[in-house]
Amino acid sequence: MKSKFDLKSILFGILLGGVVVASIGAADISRPATFEYKTLDVNSSATDLDRKLNEAASEDWTVVATSLKTGDGNRTLVICKRARR
Repeated sequence: MKSKFDLKSILFGILLGGVVVASIGAADISRPATFEYKTLDVNSSATDLDRKLNEAASEDWTVVATSLKTGDGNRTLVICKRARR
């Protein structure tokens, strides 16, 4: 009986090892991801902000940071990024 348990353990270990090796081999590590960035300077009105964000999203931009710019008229700065094309 004990020899069957050992055989199962060995087979399980081989199978698990094969899955790990296959997973590592399937990963694309040939080059790191590169991004491009874009800054939107938007009037702080909700309508203008919504329009510009939707336009950027349709071009695959993702918001990564925002900041309120005060002074001559309140404006919102929006930093976006996307995978380099």
